Amino acid sequence: MSDPFIIQEDNREIKDKKINSYYQRFYVGEQSNLINENPLIDFIFNQKKLIFLSFFIIIFFLVAIFKIAYIQIYQGNLFISLAEGNRLKTEVLKANRGLIYDYKNLVLAKNIPSFSLVFYPNEISVDNLDDNLNKIYSWHEFDKEEVKTNYNKYKQYSNQPITILDDLNTAEALDMILLIKDFPGFDIFEKNERYYPYGEKVSHILGYLGNITEADLDKVRSGQYLLNDKLGKSGLELYYEQDLKGQDGKKIKEVNVLGEEIKVISEQKPVNGLSLILNIDYRLQSIAFASLQKSLSKNNLSKGVVVALDPSTGAIRAAVSLPAYDNNFFITANKNKKEISDIFTNTDNPLFFRVIQGEYPSGSTIKPIYAAAGLEEKVINRTTTVLSTGGIRVSQWFFPDWKSGGHGVTNVIKAIAESVNTFFYYLGGGYEKFPGLGIDRLKKYAEYFGFNSLNYVDYPQEKKGFFPDPEWKLSTKKEPWYIGDTYNTSIGQGDILVTPLQMANAYAALINGGKLYQPRFVYGFKDEKTGQIYKKEPQLVREIPITNENLDIVKTGLRATVESGSAQYLKSLPFAVAGKTGTAQVGGDNKPHAWFAGFAPYDRPEIVLVVLLENGVEGSTYAVPVAYDIFKQYFTTDQAL
Repeated sequence: MSDPFIIQEDNREIKDKKINSYYQRFYVGEQSNLINENPLIDFIFNQKKLIFLSFFIIIFFLVAIFKIAYIQIYQGNLFISLAEGNRLKTEVLKANRGLIYDYKNLVLAKNIPSFSLVFYPNEISVDNLDDNLNKIYSWHEFDKEEVKTNYNKYKQYSNQPITILDDLNTAEALDMILLIKDFPGFDIFEKNERYYPYGEKVSHILGYLGNITEADLDKVRSGQYLLNDKLGKSGLELYYEQDLKGQDGKKIKEVNVLGEEIKVISEQKPVNGLSLILNIDYRLQSIAFASLQKSLSKNNLSKGVVVALDPSTGAIRAAVSLPAYDNNFFITANKNKKEISDIFTNTDNPLFFRVIQGEYPSGSTIKPIYAAAGLEEKVINRTTTVLSTGGIRVSQWFFPDWKSGGHGVTNVIKAIAESVNTFFYYLGGGYEKFPGLGIDRLKKYAEYFGFNSLNYVDYPQEKKGFFPDPEWKLSTKKEPWYIGDTYNTSIGQGDILVTPLQMANAYAALINGGKLYQPRFVYGFKDEKTGQIYKKEPQLVREIPITNENLDIVKTGLRATVESGSAQYLKSLPFAVAGKTGTAQVGGDNKPHAWFAGFAPYDRPEIVLVVLLENGVEGSTYAVPVAYDIFKQYFTTDQAL
């Protein structure tokens, strides 16, 4: 029988004697005396402490049993899921982004196969990450610090792919597959990447795609996007993102320890995005782009706009803003960091879409709007005349005509054709006994035609322009409104600001019977799978309360501008054109902006055309030749530039 006591003593001989003594005494019937006489035996056989020890052991086993039951019953599903995660893997099946077509079915934005090297944080340790990144770097350089930063930033999304190298071609992807075959957690991600065949010619319209940023993480959390997805950042790609992106599918598959697929457990097919069919006519867009670019270069200018509308529907047929940029740079951002940096640091701001975001003094191009207002309000009629002798004087202030000595006797048609300031001073602010419209009615009709408000075009970040009034001046400049303010507004100078798109839309309403439409880039949507097209119907904003008779008088004045006025350069075209020039003062030492707004053919207008050259000095000299070039090529040739 083994000794039931463990006694620790420094001296082994003493320890042996004590053990032998306790043994002898215990088994010769001296137990009771032993318990009373020896303190160690007293501790061991103390009844209260035995009870306490027994109670402690019982509690320990009860807690253990409870924990086991909790794990098996209440957390069973969790551990089953974790175990399944070791053998089940979810693969995202990417939906194809919708294509973008022009009005005549030319593809302006397509998808091409592309590969990315990615890793999954939940499948790799930090130590292995550093080691493997170094091995990959020796084969193909990349920004290791950026990858590590992204790892730390996004590791909470542990099952999301984090990109190391983007835009690999097929040969590079095959080489990389061999390199990473023994790297757990690394993979080649195959998807379709955006490509814009016509680059800068349509870059502002289409916009571009960009990487997921911290501002987009709510979309990742909600499951709409993966960390390595791209989404619309500007233009139509942004505005119609939800229509274009489609719905990703997923495949749950069983894999072995090497991550190789054994069998498919379930699969949900992706739903591809809808394609966009634009109202843009790429042929006209290309002609306008080349014509404007040529004029800017010839005149040592850098910034300009061309916009063309279908006056019967508000469909935008062309929208050029220079300088432009190549939106493909943003798709392959890792390879084009310098080019992207150049875009952002360019002081001419190539990303700025001047067609709808540029706000400019209107110059004389707004005068036909005021003429229509004056006719409708019966302040003037077709035969009303004003004597232009070079300007008008109010006390010590003089408000000049642009032509020294004046234009002589002037009616509304001549006033439009020759842009006679004196006539519009009378019309807008009145003079002596001539009443004039006054600033309130000038503003009311300007707003009828869509100025001083959003046109609600299907494009992000549209600007609304500005139209001044006495309340604004008093609250902003702390000055009263003077008659000179009304005169300046009457000729499109002063504080008035408009966008080129607003001007085009206003002219469309002038010539289509007073119907103001919402301008639209998109004609409709196309389901690539079924071929079905869902058309977006034109949206009428309002019918402007001006009679067709009065609108016809204004159109006659616009035709006279070409026949005998400031746009005679267009007279040699083999079809009738109408329009109005404008020179908008900018202030300071800056040169004026050069405007032209017009339409063709005169009898059956197909397009309204607006041209603006920033700091282009004079509309008839610099903007009209651009319009001539566009009209001529568009209506007399079939080949795009």
